[in-house]
Amino acid sequence: MIQIMVTAGDAFYDMVYGYDGTGNLVNKAGTTLDYFPHGTAQPHAVQSDGTHVYEYDQNGNMVAQRLSGGGSAIATYTWTADNWLASVDMQGQGVSSFRLLLAFLVLGHLL
Repeated sequence: MIQIMVTAGDAFYDMVYGYDGTGNLVNKAGTTLDYFPHGTAQPHAVQSDGTHVYEYDQNGNMVAQRLSGGGSAIATYTWTADNWLASVDMQGQGVSSFRLLLAFLVLGHLL
């Protein structure tokens, strides 16, 4: 376990982080992170955090975030052929839709 303590003004923040033997973050401030089993395509990718489940493409890029109970994605991510994040679509949380578009130059620089 790693414990980080930060003081900001009069406020005191105490964060505890836990890691497994392969270096995966398994606990962050009381939230347990579950990973895909070893021997699978993405053994270091978070599968769930108790509230959400995550989906990945064959390159290891996150493509969807869903509530643990199932249903439609609350966030979807699209990627370029070079594995650059191209867009993020978020649904719910009090808004009907939020869309972030990222544009790239030919050389892959963020505009």
